[in-house]
Amino acid sequence: MGMIGSCCRVTFMLWLYEWVLFLCIIFLLCFTMLASMGVHKSSYKGEPAETIHLRQFSDWLQLNVVDKEDWNAIRSCLSETLFCEGQKQPGAVKGCCKPPAYCGYELKNGTTWTVPKSGLRSKDHDCVTWSNDPRIMCYDCNSCKAGFLARIKNNWRKLSAFFSCLIAFLVINFVIGCCAFRGSRGVDQYQKHGNSN
Repeated sequence: MGMIGSCCRVTFMLWLYEWVLFLCIIFLLCFTMLASMGVHKSSYKGEPAETIHLRQFSDWLQLNVVDKEDWNAIRSCLSETLFCEGQKQPGAVKGCCKPPAYCGYELKNGTTWTVPKSGLRSKDHDCVTWSNDPRIMCYDCNSCKAGFLARIKNNWRKLSAFFSCLIAFLVINFVIGCCAFRGSRGVDQYQKHGNSN
C-alpha cells in the first residue's frame, strides 16, 4: 500500500497505509508493555532449577499460563513428546523430569526413583504427585510449572528485544509514510489550484 501510494501518488492508499501502520504500532506497544509488566513482576532471578518456586512468578503468569485449563494442554504436549526421555541438556525443565530433591526419593537404576525405607522427607504436594510413569512423572508438580515459567521468562527477554526492534522499524516507516503523504497532498493541491488557474 505504501509503495503504491507513494510511487503512483495515490493519496487514499497512503492515508490507509498510515492508519494500518499506526494501529500496528499501538497494538505492539500495548502488547509488549503489558506482557513485560506481567513477566517482570516475578521475583525469579535465574536461580538453579532445584530452588525455583511457583510463588516467585507473578499472579498474571500463573493465571494465564499455568492455570488448570492451559496447563492441561501444556502437560499433554510434554507427555506426548516424551519430553523427559534422555533429557540431560542444562536448559531442560528439570522440575518436570525428576522428583524435588527435598522429597528424599532415591534413584534406583538411572530412571526409576523409589521411596526409601525411612519414608519421604516431606509430604509436600510435589512429593506425593511424583510418579515413575513417563506419562505422569512430575508434570503436575508445582516445580514443573515453575520451571516452565522460568523458561518463558528467559525467552521473553529475547522476544521483547525483537518486538522493540520491530516497533522501531515500524515507527521509521510511519515517519517516512507521513512525509510521502504530505508530499502527495501537496502535489494534489498544486494540481488542483494549477488546473483552476
